[in-house]
Amino acid sequence: TGVIPDDAFHSTKEVVQSDVTFSEVKFSGELFDMPAGPMAMAVGGGFMDESYSDILDEESANNNVLGSSGSNGAGKRQVNYAFLEFAVPVHQTLEMQLSGRFDAYSDFGNTTNPKLAMKYRPNDWLMVRGSAGTGFRAPSLQDLYGAGGSGAYTFIDHQGCANGVAEACKPMQHTANIGSNRDLVEEKSRSYNLGFMVEPAKEFSFGVDLWRLETSNIVDVDLEALTQAEKDGVDLSTLGTTITRNGAGEILLVETQFQNVSQRNVDGMDVNINSMINSPIGTFVFRNTLTYLFNFEEARRAGAPLEETLKTNRNLQARPQWRNNLTVDYIPTDRLAINMAFLTTGKFQKTVAEEGNIGDYTQVDAQVAYMLTDNSRLTVGAMNLLGTTPNLDDSDPNNRLNGQIFDPRGQRYFMAYKQTF
Repeated sequence: TGVIPDDAFHSTKEVVQSDVTFSEVKFSGELFDMPAGPMAMAVGGGFMDESYSDILDEESANNNVLGSSGSNGAGKRQVNYAFLEFAVPVHQTLEMQLSGRFDAYSDFGNTTNPKLAMKYRPNDWLMVRGSAGTGFRAPSLQDLYGAGGSGAYTFIDHQGCANGVAEACKPMQHTANIGSNRDLVEEKSRSYNLGFMVEPAKEFSFGVDLWRLETSNIVDVDLEALTQAEKDGVDLSTLGTTITRNGAGEILLVETQFQNVSQRNVDGMDVNINSMINSPIGTFVFRNTLTYLFNFEEARRAGAPLEETLKTNRNLQARPQWRNNLTVDYIPTDRLAINMAFLTTGKFQKTVAEEGNIGDYTQVDAQVAYMLTDNSRLTVGAMNLLGTTPNLDDSDPNNRLNGQIFDPRGQRYFMAYKQTF
């Protein structure tokens, strides 16, 4: 074997700088009295100047460095905004909230997003609430102007799988260059919520909220979906993408950029139960929050139809159907509090769906807080107290633990001291 010459090595350098200057002013107060109570208003506005630059060393910028090539990028924007909110006591049992926000972006133009919310209390123990509104999110300067980069990404190659390429039907690492995209447009959303809360006693409450979130023009890159588009005969140039393969049909390089994928529609339910029990040995407080999804529809690339992705796991974007957080506080004295938290995630598919599911997993956290004096508190605790390991994905050897769903840091301990003056 030969000796690698010294000039084959290169120390890369990347300088990323982001500067944000902003100022905001807000006024709030009661306007006048109405038969059901005072009408309140909040009004305000501000501005933000943002700049971003991503500069690589010369060799990397010229794509001469394997595994870290890219290009330089820089951009800036100015945003001016104003907001207005009214709280209107329509009746002793009904309060309406009307609000709106206006944003003027130097690179995306103007947007106005209203919101309407209401609370209805027919009696002391029941509240019905609802809201509807729109939202807006401009692409980040990094997505627009950031330096492109080369890296190894794990995904299933659907085109290669259909053509019988060895191992292509399994998650494998492939090289991809993902660049910024100055043609990105803003994400837009609409949200709806309707729910109720029952509180028959101050020691117990139960609430349910049904909600829907519709988002369009989501900024994302899904490399696996691009290979599916290639298999479906889509002209990849319309997606700003080129996939280069060798004679055996294996991927050599994917070159693409951030895109506005079509839309995402999510319907779900939040259930909250809170209770408190006073006993001779102390006070027990129970809080339980359940989030349950009815559907999770999304388009995985621009121009693709919506598809149901609930319980799936693609490119580490797992969609478990439910999560549940239970916390239990035990307060034996005014100075001592013991807390336990049980964080549970429902099952979802492995990366290769045909190989089954990743089962439910619960992480247990604990902490003890003690007031040393009236002005000082000592807290000690453990995250993942039992030292358990989440269920692993044996269908994806490169990403057996999904770090977006589970905490990859394992068992750890902490101590904190707080002093007030």
